[in-house]
Amino acid sequence: MDDDVILARLRRLADAEPPVAVDRAGVLLAGRRRRLARKAGTVGAVLAITLGAYPVAGALIPDPAPVAPAVPSPTETTAPPARAAVDHEAGTITLPMDEVGLDPHDSAVTRTAYLHFFSTCMGERGFGELWEFEGLVPEQRWESLPYGMWQESDVRQNGYGPLLEHHAETQDPRPPDDGESEAASECTSALVDAGLDFDSLALMEKHRNGDIGWRPAFDTDEGRAIIGEWHQCLTDGGVLPPQEDWEWLPPAVLEAPIDEQIRIGLVDVSCKEHVDLVQRMGDLDAVQQATALERDAEYYAELRSMEEAVVERARVYLEEHGISNP
Repeated sequence: MDDDVILARLRRLADAEPPVAVDRAGVLLAGRRRRLARKAGTVGAVLAITLGAYPVAGALIPDPAPVAPAVPSPTETTAPPARAAVDHEAGTITLPMDEVGLDPHDSAVTRTAYLHFFSTCMGERGFGELWEFEGLVPEQRWESLPYGMWQESDVRQNGYGPLLEHHAETQDPRPPDDGESEAASECTSALVDAGLDFDSLALMEKHRNGDIGWRPAFDTDEGRAIIGEWHQCLTDGGVLPPQEDWEWLPPAVLEAPIDEQIRIGLVDVSCKEHVDLVQRMGDLDAVQQATALERDAEYYAELRSMEEAVVERARVYLEEHGISNP
């Protein structure tokens, strides 16, 4: 989902615009798989939780002034640009940020503890029926699909299942009243006090020598050109393409039965293979991410340290409350 859209929704719950650019998709996705997930926007309006601390800043930060590229001396060697590691056999796409972020299991551990604590806290403030804890949070399959469905075997087995579930979770949340918003603000602060979260906005401000974040491929001229090729191929195959460059769900699949999802998905996968979308988009993202990791190395090192502390605290918290680790 586009960061601008997410921010617009979050700002309905807060008067002030966040001081820095943040990937708010992580905020929405921190919540419960269905209803609770959609309400996590209430929390994100007050504090950027750890799951949103790896910012995608492209849609929020203006293009910097052009800088002439450095010209290496005859004795210098230029390192090859970073590339995405696309493993078709394993069905994985590995980007530089994947090497420093939480793995899916640790992410599920922290989300489970986060949601249990938050649900309990909101219940103590009279909102228990609206913030019920549904149990262990599973690993999020959509996170391994940065460019949508891309493997025929996955489409034949699941249709667009992972992306449709993610889509449902990120729709407009139920607007909370003032009392619920105030309670959510208090519970968000309590999460930090309990060691189950940290203030990632403050961390970004601490390291803000430049813009923290990286520009996603879909927000570059090269990326838009690749997406245009994919859209044209879908059209030629009789499939209406997504309306926005950042969308990977053909609109016809939103209400489609599984057989129709598979039919559309096979065209989608074929078109991505035809234009080599996954590798090309992945390489664009890899360059941006690698640059950000090098430029903001101190920020990401401290972020990783804080995340690891949250994971350890989450494991202890779940054990204390008799909840099995995911």
